[in-house]
Amino acid sequence: METKQSGGTIKKSIRKRIMEGYLTVTLLSALVSVITIISLSVLFVFYANITSLDQERAVLSNTISSHYQWRSDLIRSLENGSSFTGSLDPQTCSFGK
Repeated sequence: METKQSGGTIKKSIRKRIMEGYLTVTLLSALVSVITIISLSVLFVFYANITSLDQERAVLSNTISSHYQWRSDLIRSLENGSSFTGSLDPQTCSFGK
């Protein structure tokens, strides 16, 4: 590869070409590293959000299950005429909180 400069021809040295190649590879590697780090940090944020939502879902599922059990016990006591041992105060129920 030759370039003309002020009436003469100057050949790029092999060393300069190799250095340009290394610089290009280094810059591309740095760019890929930065993109990877940013992508991983975004994924970790999404994972934390999903974990939090999954924990909330588990709490809600347990609350609903407890409510269904309470309701079943109340209906059974009304049908049988037996005493109800559960709470009738909505403030003590996890739904009422």
